[in-house]
Amino acid sequence: MRARALQLDETICGVRVLRIRAPALGRPGLIARMLNYAGFFIGASSRLLGTAQRGDIVIAMTDPPLIGVAVRLVVWARGGAARQLAPGRVPGDS
Repeated sequence: MRARALQLDETICGVRVLRIRAPALGRPGLIARMLNYAGFFIGASSRLLGTAQRGDIVIAMTDPPLIGVAVRLVVWARGGAARQLAPGRVPGDS
């Protein structure tokens, strides 16, 4: 059975969730993996630049963890705050 495709923009329990499409080059080699990550970074940064506003709180919940660096820079420049939720961690764990 095929999973339901996630919406790019939806509201869940009062929280606006924005997603981006990621390149689907697969991961057969280092070059394809690097292109996937670069495409994701560019897409995420562009989406944030177009939507983040002063006072927004952005939670980056993704792998690779380095996306948090791009998120923090873009959101800080737009006047918001950013947090990284690392895969496998639950908010509030110490």
